[in-house]
Amino acid sequence: MIKRLLIFLFIIMSTTVHAGVFKEKIQKSTVKEQKEMFRYLLTENYYTCDYITYIFYKGKDHKGNEYWTVTADNKNSYLIRVQEAKKYIGVTPCHTARALGLECFQTMEDQHSWN
Repeated sequence: MIKRLLIFLFIIMSTTVHAGVFKEKIQKSTVKEQKEMFRYLLTENYYTCDYITYIFYKGKDHKGNEYWTVTADNKNSYLIRVQEAKKYIGVTPCHTARALGLECFQTMEDQHSWN
């Protein structure tokens, strides 16, 4: 299990990683592995996080982008956007997402998706 996680972390560190790889790995992983993957994603985007305390799957928008909200040990929450078509994974602090009209802890069905 640890070996598989380390291999994944090596893959995600590559600049050529496809958002689809992340999405596929996160969906097939245990909650413990998901927490480590999201923690790594946050720290690679210069956010402070020792461990993830909560994961919320928001769902998909009409373009097929997938969204998660994660809460770090420092009580900060982040919206994770996986755009497979554009090979992009975005991390947005929830206070910024709220300023854009998005609620981090609502499903995509309960709010308008990003355009």
